Amino acid sequence: MVETAEHGPHEAGLPEEDESERVREWWEAHGSRFDPELCYDKGHVHSLGRWVDELATAPPQVFPIILGDLTTWTGQDFGSERPEAFEKWRAFWADNAARFPDGKRYYWGHPV
Repeated sequence: MVETAEHGPHEAGLPEEDESERVREWWEAHGSRFDPELCYDKGHVHSLGRWVDELATAPPQVFPIILGDLTTWTGQDFGSERPEAFEKWRAFWADNAARFPDGKRYYWGHPV
């Protein structure tokens, strides 16, 4: 276990010593509710549309992270200025949602 003068072991961003056991137990209890053929994000079937929606209320430090993820997944880049980027992503999604079914993983606009 690593500790610093300012932080205990968990506050320093290090995994808990028993994390692997905790995750295994959680997965045994909850894993049956997940379809192994689908991709998940925050416990829900992944949806690029949800990411687009999150842009509307994302805090300033999270906004560029979502933009980067959307760009990597779709291959599109609409800049980083609010609210212009959000409006362009919303229009893109309205025209292209059918190309990106929920629960699938994409890289530069192609399923992987």
